Amino acid sequence: MKTVILPHNNKIRCVATDVDGVMNSGVLHFGLDGQEIIKDFHVKDGMGIKLLLEEGIVFHVITGRASPILRTRLNSLGANSIHEGVEDKLSCLKGLLEVDGILPHEVAYIGDDLNDLAVLAWLYSEGGVGFCPQDAVDIVKETALHVTSLAGGQGSLREMLDWVLWQNREHAGTD
Repeated sequence: MKTVILPHNNKIRCVATDVDGVMNSGVLHFGLDGQEIIKDFHVKDGMGIKLLLEEGIVFHVITGRASPILRTRLNSLGANSIHEGVEDKLSCLKGLLEVDGILPHEVAYIGDDLNDLAVLAWLYSEGGVGFCPQDAVDIVKETALHVTSLAGGQGSLREMLDWVLWQNREHAGTD
């Protein structure tokens, strides 16, 4: 993973993520009744979320699809919030940051597809940090500040979370 230098050495106070294509491979499994029957999550991502939360960093999930399986997994990990069925992820994130009192340059986000572009572009313009998995669509790779070495569902979220934790340790006391 290449080193990313944050503008003004900002600490990250909030991480937000997409789900399908980031926390899992993006493959959807449906039963005959039309309900999602399986959603794969990498255990290393889960540990990364727990480590992040132990450091007091806010963790929000913003996804375009609703999934009871997702809610179960994220509630077990202690995610601060889960927003499903979101069409405008940027407006959702801005609202969360306003409530949390967090500035855009204190945010890291990871997404993999066109519905993540607005968030990634906005964060770039505001000094935040945008990530995407190695297998994200090309325009997302061009927009994100950093492309992880791992594909979605293979630990790309953990790679990003480890960077956030490292970055915050490197800049401890520089607030």
